[in-house]
Amino acid sequence: FPQPQPLRTMSWQTVSRRKGRGPAIAKTNCTTGSTEVAGLGSVASAEVVAAAGRRLEARVRERASLLQSSSFMAELETLVRAARSRARSGVAGTTGGQLLCLGIGSVEMSNASACQLAAAWLLAEQLGLSSRAWADPQMRAADVAAANALGFEALEPEVALQALTAAAAAEAATSPVLLFMPHCDRALYERVLLEATGGRVAEHAREAALQLFANVVLIGNSFSLYADRDELRVVPEGSPGAPGATNLICEMRPFIQEELLPEYAPCSEAFNDLAVLSFSSDKTR
Repeated sequence: FPQPQPLRTMSWQTVSRRKGRGPAIAKTNCTTGSTEVAGLGSVASAEVVAAAGRRLEARVRERASLLQSSSFMAELETLVRAARSRARSGVAGTTGGQLLCLGIGSVEMSNASACQLAAAWLLAEQLGLSSRAWADPQMRAADVAAANALGFEALEPEVALQALTAAAAAEAATSPVLLFMPHCDRALYERVLLEATGGRVAEHAREAALQLFANVVLIGNSFSLYADRDELRVVPEGSPGAPGATNLICEMRPFIQEELLPEYAPCSEAFNDLAVLSFSSDKTR
């Protein structure tokens, strides 16, 4: 992925997968890989981080071995391949390209996160995606070490968003960008779509986002479910799933082809309500 200069520090909200209060998750510096040991305020040694990274890598590979033989993974690969062929730069049977994961969380702290990273890694292997990156403010140093071993580069969140828009907008792009955002907060989906507008005024925002996302395939929360909940007003105003000042999710819905993913029983909380989405400048409904 291209490495634009970061604009500012960015805080994300992602759906929590941890029950109970427990210790707070320390944030990782993705550049140095350093992290504070929870509750101690000290920095883990390189040896401790490396050992923890190896354990997490083994955990992800174990989850991947279970996923690989599942009907869920087979359906996910089929839908992603079809969506990639519909993208602006896609052709039938497209392989290669770039994968960016946002909001997976900490593999060290969550089994669902381990399953999600395993699915992303399997897709990258199956589709020949050698350029792989991920960003999440909850990443710990051991998460970074494990992901590096699986071929993923850790990016600062703001840099990741800029890298996404740069990669999707590239004139020479020969394959679509695969954006993997399982169970992110609605505000982050809106932020990603808004980033694609390039700061254009509201009446042109949707057109700008659609032009960029014509070269993106998104694996994320179902936009149709968001729209249905908006219409029924079942989500209280101000809560994480409620619409905000901008609602590009609903504005872009008629231009999105969405395919819901099946349940994955061994870890249903990792993939429930997820869909594969592709974007078109022409209405799909």
